[in-house]
Amino acid sequence: MASSKNMAIYDASQREHSTLSYYDEQAHYGGPEGSPEPPSARVQLEKALDILIRQRWIVIGTFVLFVLGAIGYSYSQDPEYDAFSTILVDLGNTKKSDEDLSVRIDDPFARNDWSLDAELFILQSSNTIADRVAERLVMMQDTAQQALNMSILYTGEGAVLPAKAVSSRLRGYVRFSTTKPGINVLVVKASSGIPQEAALLANLYAEEYVRTTQEANRTHVTTKREFLEQQEFERREELRKSEEAIKTFLQERGATGVAEENQSLLSHLVGLEVRRDAVNIELMTRKSKLASIQRALSEIQPDLIKRVASSKSEQIESLQSEIAGLELQKTQIEMRYVNQPERLENEPELDNLVAQIGRLQYEVEQISAAYIEEIVGSDGAVGGAVDHIGDLHAQALQQRIEIDGLEAQLSVIDVRIRERKGELQRVPENSMELSRLQRERDYAEQMYQSVMSQLQTARLNEVSEPGYAQVIKRAGVPFLPVRPRPQRNLLIGILFGLFAGIGLAYGRHALVTEILEPEHLQTLGFPLLSVVPDMSVYVNQAHEGSLNKEWAGRSVDVRLISLFDPGSVITEAYKNLRAKIELSDSVMEARTLLVTSPGPNDGKSLTAANLAIVMAQAGRKTILVDADLRRPSVHELFGMSNATGLSDLYRSKPNFEWSSTRTPLKNLFVLPSGRIQKNPVELVSLDRTHDIIALLQEWFDVIIFDTPPVLLATETKMLAAQCHNTLLVARANWTKEEELKHAVQELYSVDTQILGTILNGFDVTKTIRHRNRYRYYSSYEQLPA
Repeated sequence: MASSKNMAIYDASQREHSTLSYYDEQAHYGGPEGSPEPPSARVQLEKALDILIRQRWIVIGTFVLFVLGAIGYSYSQDPEYDAFSTILVDLGNTKKSDEDLSVRIDDPFARNDWSLDAELFILQSSNTIADRVAERLVMMQDTAQQALNMSILYTGEGAVLPAKAVSSRLRGYVRFSTTKPGINVLVVKASSGIPQEAALLANLYAEEYVRTTQEANRTHVTTKREFLEQQEFERREELRKSEEAIKTFLQERGATGVAEENQSLLSHLVGLEVRRDAVNIELMTRKSKLASIQRALSEIQPDLIKRVASSKSEQIESLQSEIAGLELQKTQIEMRYVNQPERLENEPELDNLVAQIGRLQYEVEQISAAYIEEIVGSDGAVGGAVDHIGDLHAQALQQRIEIDGLEAQLSVIDVRIRERKGELQRVPENSMELSRLQRERDYAEQMYQSVMSQLQTARLNEVSEPGYAQVIKRAGVPFLPVRPRPQRNLLIGILFGLFAGIGLAYGRHALVTEILEPEHLQTLGFPLLSVVPDMSVYVNQAHEGSLNKEWAGRSVDVRLISLFDPGSVITEAYKNLRAKIELSDSVMEARTLLVTSPGPNDGKSLTAANLAIVMAQAGRKTILVDADLRRPSVHELFGMSNATGLSDLYRSKPNFEWSSTRTPLKNLFVLPSGRIQKNPVELVSLDRTHDIIALLQEWFDVIIFDTPPVLLATETKMLAAQCHNTLLVARANWTKEEELKHAVQELYSVDTQILGTILNGFDVTKTIRHRNRYRYYSSYEQLPA
């Protein structure tokens, strides 16, 4: 029943004093009377700033830590420099003279009809350029007068690396990229801790790439030219020998010519042999191209080759065999009219075979393209690589088809040659021998003329092959490092330091259990009577750090600000407390007030003393009773003796000198605690306490008891049960929420009526909101009287 009664009293008191503080809140929040509005954006911003001000050292410390870390990281890292070379790639403009002398499809650096991404992939995946650059670096090291200042050439112990090892390390120094879409430009970027090395690597890589494309473009023409030069020498010797053989035969045998009937047979045989040699040359060229394609495939990533190689389906192989058979039939028809090529134009069977071969080749191309597209679609990450490899496989397939056709032609030609030679055996011996010699001479002459024609063309093409890439901007030696970047790192440190500091501040604020501000008390449901600002700064400024001040012959504590400075902000807080107490109807009848706190150092004694002073200044006869029989302090505040006091009244000592309680301030009396008691609980009895209070009520209008902390002393609850109202003091940034709640529960347990709470030691200068709210006090103090 007692507990229920106290809860009802406390709830009523809470509603009453919430109303008393409502007008203060309206002034702050700006809402109309009777309809309070939620906090505005400005108020919410002020709350956020208050949190940062309270946790400023966490914010500052975290900020400084991140900034120092960024600075330390920046200057502890070795500098790194980037150098760039730019290469212009002329895509899609490959020169093609004829089928044999066209740009090679087997060497990836000899083609420029890829996309720029495919060209970039080829540049990145091929080891040819890296090996060449490494060889040049090692050669420069060998020929230099002193060791080159290049880290790529040396191990950590200073040993020179071989070219193969340098080639492997280049991957960590050189990167490749493209520029804007639609611009056929490749960028070679080299990175190193040595600026000269970065520039040298970028330039060497660009030069070797351009040189590789030039050599690749010229290699096929050079090979053809060298082959034709050898053929030209051999054919010239054959022609010379055949002419000498005819001359010698005519001189020895006296033969004058070949019979007319044998001339046609001889011409036919010569044409067949010329055709056979031409087919042989073509066959060697096709086989060389096929071998080059296979070498190019072996230089590209083996896993991609395996995936694309598996795309040769049985259907493609079947079509390839069918094409080879049709090519054989075509060759047989062509051999019938080897000396009458004009008749081939009216041969319907040949036209039908050509149409069938074209249709089958188109079908092979479509099947191959569909399969390659399927592979590309299944793995977009290697689309460009698979497309390139698939194209190479398609070209290899075409070369195999051509080789099969040429080999079929050779078979047919060999059969026809054997038939013609058999017919020549029936010719008379002299005519036959002369026919043979003339046939050899005609054959040698035709082959020599054919080879010379091809040789001249090859030489012209070799000279006119410039390659399709050129360096348009060489890398210069960089002056400033790209890593580390002190300015960027400092900016990152500043930003992360601020964010981390603010985050830690809010996190620390969320863990704080101390009472921080007046709204904190109201949020917990405790009615707030007054907020007493922190007086430490004021005391230091007003009294120059002195702890005591002379007052009517006494040395009193300077913290009795209500006594020395009635117009100060702090005194106004105590007057506000007095006004709210006097406005309470319950106090008008009951004049006993007990001042306590949850724990020590909350400022309850100082609050009780200043409250007693402002009560006396208001004309109310007031006595301040120091009921803390354990650690009394009221007598020290007023510079009084503690020889006699409350403890003597409890012992019922006669002849108590009440005159000793009088102070120089009119209407103010102070009753010290008396001598410190070892066991005050036994001294304080309920009956005696009731008698003492009754005695004091006869003489005084207001009786204020300063008691020990309620959580530490049992006698506080005994006194509270006898007093009409209790004031609970909490210190800002010191008293914890749980302590305050526990103190309230302890007081409720003895049927105590709690009038409200007082927030003591609140530093208004550390909060935006309360600084604005209380700023008018200081300006009002400076007004003239």
